[in-house]
Amino acid sequence: MKNAANIINYTKRNYEYPFTHKLVFAIVMKDERFCKDILERIFPDRHVRNIRLHGTEVSLIPAVDAKSVRLDVQFDDGDNWYDIEMQNADEGNLPRRTRYIHSAMDIEALDRGERFDKLPESFVIFLCRFDYLGANKAVYSFKTFDEKNGLKLDDGVHTIIVNSRSTEPNLPSGLKNLFSYMNDMIIPEGDDGLTALDEAVMRCNSEERRREMWTLDQEFKMLEARARAEAEFEGRNKGMREGLAKGMEEGLAKGMEEGRVKGMEEGRVKGMEEGLAKGMEEGRVKGMEEGRVKGMEEGRVKGMEEGRVKGMEEGRLQMLHQLVEEGKLDQKVAAEYANMSEVQFLSSNE
Repeated sequence: MKNAANIINYTKRNYEYPFTHKLVFAIVMKDERFCKDILERIFPDRHVRNIRLHGTEVSLIPAVDAKSVRLDVQFDDGDNWYDIEMQNADEGNLPRRTRYIHSAMDIEALDRGERFDKLPESFVIFLCRFDYLGANKAVYSFKTFDEKNGLKLDDGVHTIIVNSRSTEPNLPSGLKNLFSYMNDMIIPEGDDGLTALDEAVMRCNSEERRREMWTLDQEFKMLEARARAEAEFEGRNKGMREGLAKGMEEGLAKGMEEGRVKGMEEGRVKGMEEGLAKGMEEGRVKGMEEGRVKGMEEGRVKGMEEGRVKGMEEGRLQMLHQLVEEGKLDQKVAAEYANMSEVQFLSSNE
């Protein structure tokens, strides 16, 4: 095909699971060639030596902050440590996510008892299909500086945000080609690196891999939904705890003041007895009411979560039956995917 604006021959793909899909990205980037190729496109003046991947399997990792699921790729080139992620939408948490990833990388890179000067230079790289900072730059590069005096703190921490939507003129061809592939699944002719990368993406979309990709995608979505539900539940609980603590503090202060005044008027002994009795009764009533509300909320959240998980499993089983009925999937294979015997699988459709 020919792009009339740039007079460049190119190939355009249309995948169900493109390179920018987080699962596909995590799978194909387990090939050191593609990690090296991406780095040299982002840093065109740097020659990257042989790199070493950390881990060889794709894993779905719930983040420590319980607000997302990590699908990143970590590797080093002997001197520097890299973490690279694909970001398709602005979730508003890139700076804090960067901070968490840098911390996790440092913990993994430094053995117990080692000196801090043994920490390698660390690069957290986000490949974004949006302009997070809105300045139309292709690559944003951040280090730690003294904002008052403009002095650099040589802590070895680097954060790189790549913006595939940049329209900056005179971009290096390698980076420009990568953006075309990220944004429109276009492979300019003669770009051997992208051609090889696209072949790996094509394998992920092959007939024999599509079923596996669908299963992984469902697991990923389930983990993300669970992480969000847990984060919301934790936020509500935290708010309740803070509100209760503040209310108790204010109530205690008010009660003490009223008790003091009343005690002075009616006598120390009588005031203490009445204040104690009143406080215990009010606390009991309030505690019962708050306990009932909290119990109802926790029960509702748990019920929704269990119902969602069960619904997803039943939907997956129904889809397997449909594939068998349509002749697209062998009954025995479907039973294995459902973790059932063939007899159980048949009875589950009655």
